[in-house]
Amino acid sequence: TGGTPKSTIKDYYENGKIKWLVSGDIHKGFIYDCEGRITEKGMQNSNARYLPIDSVLIALNGQGKTRGTVALLKVKATCNQSLVAIKPNPDSDLLSEYLYYILKSMYSYIRSLTGDNQRSGLNMPILRKIKIPIAPIEYQRKIITQLQKELEIVNSNKLLIEIFEKKIKDRIAKVWGE
Repeated sequence: TGGTPKSTIKDYYENGKIKWLVSGDIHKGFIYDCEGRITEKGMQNSNARYLPIDSVLIALNGQGKTRGTVALLKVKATCNQSLVAIKPNPDSDLLSEYLYYILKSMYSYIRSLTGDNQRSGLNMPILRKIKIPIAPIEYQRKIITQLQKELEIVNSNKLLIEIFEKKIKDRIAKVWGE
């Protein structure tokens, strides 16, 4: 997990260059950048530390859709204490991207681990109890490749929908003489 430099000390944030993630960044899926920044001094005076690239991030808190949401870190960054990073051991039979997709598919289950209390958060002991189905490494690669292809199609369709929605608005505006 990470940490938050004391917010009342401007030197910890002003002109900061170190990427610093908060729970809202988790919704990006694949994280290449974020708005938050801290300084070296802020990092040294908090529990924030660099997370390994290709870590799978899980949001620990959030009453809406945030708690239990996962992302894959694709850039050098730190985070606050509302996120936890999991990086499979390079010698293990588990790929980070496979872990990301598996945990993403377990979203409802992960949220249910905190019980009915919407204000309850996840924590390390709860997360450690999650069983991850491990497939052979070649099968993991095939799953990742197939999911990437499907996501490309989904994203292309989203773009197509945006284009047609704009065309419809333009046509309606033309009909009404706007």
